[in-house]
Amino acid sequence: MVNYIPTPEYKIDPELHKNVYPPSEDTFLLIDALAKEKDIIISLKPIISLEIGCGSGVVTCFLQKLLKNENLLTSDSIGPLIPRLYNSLDLLLLNPPYVLTEESSKNEQELSYAGGPEGRNLLNKLLPLISKLLSLNGIFYLVAIKENNIFDLISDNSREKFGLNGSILLERQCRNEHLYILKFTKINKESQKQLNITTKTKMLPNKITLVLKPVGAAPQLRKEFTKYKVDPNWTIFNLQQTLRKLLGVKTEPLYLFIKEAFAPSPESTIGSLHQCFGAEGGILYIHYGLTPAWG
Repeated sequence: MVNYIPTPEYKIDPELHKNVYPPSEDTFLLIDALAKEKDIIISLKPIISLEIGCGSGVVTCFLQKLLKNENLLTSDSIGPLIPRLYNSLDLLLLNPPYVLTEESSKNEQELSYAGGPEGRNLLNKLLPLISKLLSLNGIFYLVAIKENNIFDLISDNSREKFGLNGSILLERQCRNEHLYILKFTKINKESQKQLNITTKTKMLPNKITLVLKPVGAAPQLRKEFTKYKVDPNWTIFNLQQTLRKLLGVKTEPLYLFIKEAFAPSPESTIGSLHQCFGAEGGILYIHYGLTPAWG
């Protein structure tokens, strides 16, 4: 059991009030839900947790206190990260713009609340991706209001359509809003087979063969090796460390070109080589060099 964890202290600069959604009743209800689920969340031992649209960051700070884990991500847009997050998110939190409005947000001030005619414009874009992003035992916590058609979100139809089991975790009447926290998990393995949802275990080969080719004429690059078999769970960081040892390069920058594209730095890379770049037939072709340009 985890002891009581207080709500993180927060203060929003007055100049940011127009652009930052301040902690409100929905924020605190989500925190209450995480507190209620604390033993389940801790037993999950999450490796990657993500809050989309973090606002003030209070919820993520609370989760950090709960988990004492540095692998917490916050983002207003996950588009660039999606290929790297497939089957990787152990926890996903979302407090979307849920207020019913005639149109989507037109300016920055409306971004935090304007959800369109059903209050689900953002949510409807994300729902088809959730089961693909969650790890096998991952959990998705969602803030919503009654007008968002709650029972449709957790219906059998949505379950079959999106591959998610949904339930009401908490609800609370707060002034003119009936707030809900919904909890979603991936459907069971048998249902996954029926819906043809690919899991990480099915995706990964036993080994990936890296085909390595130097770029440039530096003496360090004239090592006589072209292939190297590695674990498919290796990251860019693992690859760079191994190349440094093989080349005897300790401090000089080492650049990687994967599929003729400059690979991201290890610090900004999430997920394994296989998740990030694929490896058709268990082979990944990589060029490497000491300069950030070809030749």
